[in-house]
Amino acid sequence: AFLGVFFAVPLRRQMVEVDKLRFPTGTATAETILAMVSEAGEAMLKARVLVGSGLAAGLFALACHFVPQLESPPVGQWLNAWLSADSLLASGVTLAALWSFKIYLGPSLFGAGLLIGPRVVLSLVLGALVAWGVLGPIAHARGWAPGEVMSYADGPRGWILWPGVALMVSEAMTALALSWRTFARALKLPTKVDPALSDPQHIPTSWWVGGLAAGSLLTMVIASWTFGIAWYLTLLAIGLSSILAIVAVRSTGETDINPVGGMGKVTQLVYGGLAPGQMGTNLMAAAITGAGASQAADMMQDLKTGHLLGASPRKQFIAQLFGICAGVLFVVPVYYLFSTAYEIGGDRLPAPAAMAWKAMAELLAEGLDALPPHAETTVAIAACFGILLPLLRRVKRLAPYIPSGLAMGIAFIIPAFFSLVMFYGLVAWWIWRRVNRQAADELNFALASGLIAGEGLMGMVKAVLTLLGVGPVT
Repeated sequence: AFLGVFFAVPLRRQMVEVDKLRFPTGTATAETILAMVSEAGEAMLKARVLVGSGLAAGLFALACHFVPQLESPPVGQWLNAWLSADSLLASGVTLAALWSFKIYLGPSLFGAGLLIGPRVVLSLVLGALVAWGVLGPIAHARGWAPGEVMSYADGPRGWILWPGVALMVSEAMTALALSWRTFARALKLPTKVDPALSDPQHIPTSWWVGGLAAGSLLTMVIASWTFGIAWYLTLLAIGLSSILAIVAVRSTGETDINPVGGMGKVTQLVYGGLAPGQMGTNLMAAAITGAGASQAADMMQDLKTGHLLGASPRKQFIAQLFGICAGVLFVVPVYYLFSTAYEIGGDRLPAPAAMAWKAMAELLAEGLDALPPHAETTVAIAACFGILLPLLRRVKRLAPYIPSGLAMGIAFIIPAFFSLVMFYGLVAWWIWRRVNRQAADELNFALASGLIAGEGLMGMVKAVLTLLGVGPVT
C-alpha cells in the first residue's frame, strides 16, 4: 500500500492535469463536498439532486439485498414461464445470460455511465461484444476453453482474460511513451530550486523517491522473512507493480474500474515461468503487484478530488500515509471476523477475485506451458492492437472515432453486464440532453455523484446485514 502511494505521485501531473481523466468516484466525491457547503440557488439545486439521487440509490441497493431480482431481473426464467420451453426468444435470452449478457441495474455503475462519456462507454460495449460474444464462444466451441463459462482455470473467462490484459497494458504503456516528456519531468530530480516546486502544496520529489526506496526494502524484508520469497523475486514484483500501476491508474481514470485482478495475473504469469510449482511465491508476488496498483489508483482518485477542490496534494499525501497505518491495524481483525463467520470461497462469501487468483496459481504450477491453447496468439494480436490505438489517436481527424483500448480490455475481464449497465447510463444521458440540454449539463455530475455515493454508503450497511446473517427474503 505504501508503494502504491509513492507510485501515484509522479503520475499525478500527466493523469490529472494534462490528460484530465475523469476519475468518476473522485469527481463524485468533490461534487458531494461542494454540495455539502453550498448556499447559492444553483448550488442548492445541485445539492438537492445529489442528496435525492443518493437516497434513491441507497434505498434501491438496500431493497436489492432482500430481493436480489430487483438488481438482476431473471428475464430468461420469466420468458421460459410465459412462453414454450423451446421458444426461440426464451432460448436466446437464456444463452445470452449464460455469456453474462443479462440485465443488471447497479446504481453506481449506471452513474458512472453518466459521467465517463460516449467514447469510453461505447468502447466497453464493443469490448464486451468482442470478448463475450465472439472470442469466448469461439474458444469454447473449439475446445480451447472447454470448462464452465466463468471458470478461470479452464473456461472462456480464463481464456479471454489474457488478450484483455495485453490490450490494456500495451495501450497504456504506448500512451505513456508518447507522453514521455511530461512523465520525465515528473521523475526528474531538480538540480536547483524551482519556484513551482517550492510551492508548499507540492509533494517534494525526495519524499516519494525516498519512500519508494524504504518501502521496497521493507517489502523485500517482510516477503523473505514471512513467505520465504527471495529478495530479487520481490524486487521484480515491485518493478512490475510500478509498471502496472500506470495501467490501473489510467483505467480507473477512464472507467472508474480498477482491474486489480488482471494486473495481478500478469505477475502470476511471469512467476509461472520463473518459479514453476511455487504457488506461495506466485500468489504473494501477485499480491504485491495488486496492492501497489490498487493503492496507486485509489490515491489518484483522492488527488483528483483534491485538484477539483483546490486541496493541498502534500497534505493529502501525508493523510494517506496515516490512513495506510490505520488500515494495517484494522484489516487483520476484520479478516478474522469474516473468516470466522463464513467459509472463504463458500456460498455465503464466494470471494471471486481470491478464488480466481488461486485458480491461476494452480494453473501456472506447471509453468508457462499451462497457458490455454492459442492464448499466446491472441495476446500478440491484442498487444499490437493496443499499440496501434494511441498512434491513430494522434491523427486529429481520426481521434474522435478511435476507441479506448483500456476500456475494451476491461470489458474482457469483467462480465458483460457491467459494461451494459454503464451503457444504460449513457443512453439516459443522451435522452436527457435531447429533452433538456441545460439541465443535463448543469445537474449531470450531481445526479451521477449521488448514485455512486448512495450505493457505496449502503454497501457498508449491506455488509453488516450479511455478517449478522440477515439475507434475502425467500
